[in-house]
Amino acid sequence: MTKTLYLIFTLLLLGGFAVQAAEVSKSSYKYKNAHRVFKHLKTAIGHTDKGEPEFKMVNTQYCVARMNFQEGVIELEEKAYDICQSFGIDSLNALAVLIGHELTHYYLDHDWHNEHGSSYASEDMGHEMHHNGMPVKSLEHMESEADQYGGVYGYLAGYNTLGIGPELLERVYEQYDLDHEMEGYPSLNQRKRIAHDAQLKLQDLIPVFDAANYLTAMGEHKKAAKCYRHIMSEFPSREIMNNAAVALASASLQYFDPKDVSYDFPFELDANTRLSTGLKAPDNNVATRNQLLREAAHLLQDAINADPHYVVAHFNLALVQHLRDDVQSSHSLLSTAGKMVHNKEQEAKLFICKAILADREGKASMAMDFVDKAISLNPSHCARNNQKLLKGQNIRPIPGSMGFAAKAESIKGKKIADIYQLFQDSNEHSTQYLDADTKLHIREVDCSKVVWLEEDEHLIMLQTNPNYQGQSARNISVGDHARELQEVYGMPNRMLHARSGVFMVYDKAKIAFFVSSNNRVDGWMIWDRY
Repeated sequence: MTKTLYLIFTLLLLGGFAVQAAEVSKSSYKYKNAHRVFKHLKTAIGHTDKGEPEFKMVNTQYCVARMNFQEGVIELEEKAYDICQSFGIDSLNALAVLIGHELTHYYLDHDWHNEHGSSYASEDMGHEMHHNGMPVKSLEHMESEADQYGGVYGYLAGYNTLGIGPELLERVYEQYDLDHEMEGYPSLNQRKRIAHDAQLKLQDLIPVFDAANYLTAMGEHKKAAKCYRHIMSEFPSREIMNNAAVALASASLQYFDPKDVSYDFPFELDANTRLSTGLKAPDNNVATRNQLLREAAHLLQDAINADPHYVVAHFNLALVQHLRDDVQSSHSLLSTAGKMVHNKEQEAKLFICKAILADREGKASMAMDFVDKAISLNPSHCARNNQKLLKGQNIRPIPGSMGFAAKAESIKGKKIADIYQLFQDSNEHSTQYLDADTKLHIREVDCSKVVWLEEDEHLIMLQTNPNYQGQSARNISVGDHARELQEVYGMPNRMLHARSGVFMVYDKAKIAFFVSSNNRVDGWMIWDRY
């Protein structure tokens, strides 16, 4: 039953059609639905420095989906779209698995088709790849990476990609009438195993990733760094290296005299706004500070080695090196980064970095010119905060929960105290060891997820699951507008900007909301310490 095709799901990576593909109209509802998923995934991936591939839907029935590297185009077949629709309520999740897989091939540079040609019929393709030096093991490795990274990116984009992969493979092979065994390719069972293994890893990593993000939002940078380092052991992406480095660099700031770091550093995650710089009494432990910065520098260099065009890591490493008093290296990194900027947001961040370096070097007038240029390009909170700081104005922390009596938060009727007791009464949870002194316990409780970080103190976080139907203590629900949130909780103490939204943290109420890019509440987390 061998079919003529160029590549099969995994999706397909590559090569060109010998037959001209007729493109499905961009005004069709199928194209619009699939393109919306593509855009969400692209935003979650955030590789603006590499550029964005084009997306097309075609009405051929040869390859399910493919990444055409020569033209920079991802093509999804209309038939593949219809297969995804057969998943009903999970149809968009299935599309996210398929498209996310192809995007991962693009961003991880899985471009091996140039070595093997671009137009082979299926019965010949595997044979040709086998005899031209493309081992099945190499394909398995790339497919495993694409499944894992694609699954994480799908999750970050808001799709439930866990568990979809193996069943999607089954339906693709059946609907395309593909042989389960093909020379040069992993078998269907091998592909399903790869997808299943990726799912198991995601189930372990996603709670740790969520914990790391919330810990960063809470200002618990050292704890966040431990989580990111743990993720790196299984998912060593440039973004996780960068995030771990950012957490360490942020932690180092408490060991400086506030007057030496009185800036809104743009090395927060995704140009986060940090509103409490220098408010804590300094801890002048120079050895600890230097150790944190040294580790941050090594991680950022690793991220750059993984992708020399990762401009964000160049910005962050330039700032870290300047904090380490390596002025020459810092300026060299910014010079390199300046040749890689692709948009106004990146150019504005470049000028913010230059402004901080200039001011720390006693060049106040030059620093003000740089920050003014940044504001003209992108009037972000970070740029405006630094303008005020350079003028000698203070940035006060945003008041949170003002005018409201304290009211204990709960999720599905459970407070943190209840969760603490639950852990004392039973051990029905999984445990991951972040290091010799730190454990991360995870369990599901009704409509929420519990993450317990155990080290010198016990930090318990209770997080709503997707599409949670309950309300917060002040009657906020998933889907409410950010304006409604601020009307009842006040302005947050901290805000942490991520690619797909913003974390809004209320210290007094011990709750952090995640607001998506459409300004709607997507969920929240409550916490306490014991």
